[in-house]
Amino acid sequence: MRLRTFLPSSITARIVAIGFVLALTQLLVAEVVAEGGATGHAWFHVLFFALPALAGAAGIMVLWPNAGLASRIPVIGLLALAAAQLIESVGAMGFDADNDARVRGIVVLHDLGLGLSAIGMIAAILGLAVGIGIASWRLRGRRAWLGLAATLVGLAGGLVLVLTLTGMSPLWG
Repeated sequence: MRLRTFLPSSITARIVAIGFVLALTQLLVAEVVAEGGATGHAWFHVLFFALPALAGAAGIMVLWPNAGLASRIPVIGLLALAAAQLIESVGAMGFDADNDARVRGIVVLHDLGLGLSAIGMIAAILGLAVGIGIASWRLRGRRAWLGLAATLVGLAGGLVLVLTLTGMSPLWG
C-alpha cells in the first residue's frame, strides 16, 4: 500500500497542512523578530496549543477518514483553536524583551487572539464531544450509553475548563 491511500485529499486536509506550515513558519519568524521573553511567549502559543490542535485534527482525518460528521466536526473545532492560537502568537511578538510592555502595533493581534482562543477552545471541546456523541450512536447496546455518558461528562468538564481559563467560571472566583 502506498502512503497516498492513507492521506485524505479534502479541502480540510489542505487547510491542516497549511496550518502546519504556518505554525512552523511562525516559530522561525518569532525567533528572528521577537525580543527576549516575547519569543518564548510566541513559541508557547504555537508549541502548546496550535501544533497539538493541528496534530489532533490530522490524526482524526488519517485514522477516521470516512467517519463523516463524527470526524469533520472535531477537526473543524480543532482548526478553530489552532487558528486562534496562531493569531495570538503573532500578536505576542509585539511585547518587549521583558514580555510586559506593548512596543509594537501587532500586539493588538494578541488581544484579538485572546478572544478568539476562548471561542476556539469551546469549538474544539464541543467538536470533540459532538464527534464522540455521533460515533457512540453508531454503537450498539451498553457501549452506546457509555459513549453518550463520556460525551456529556467531557462536554461539561471541558466547558468548565474553558470558563476557568477565561476567568468566567461561576464555580470559584
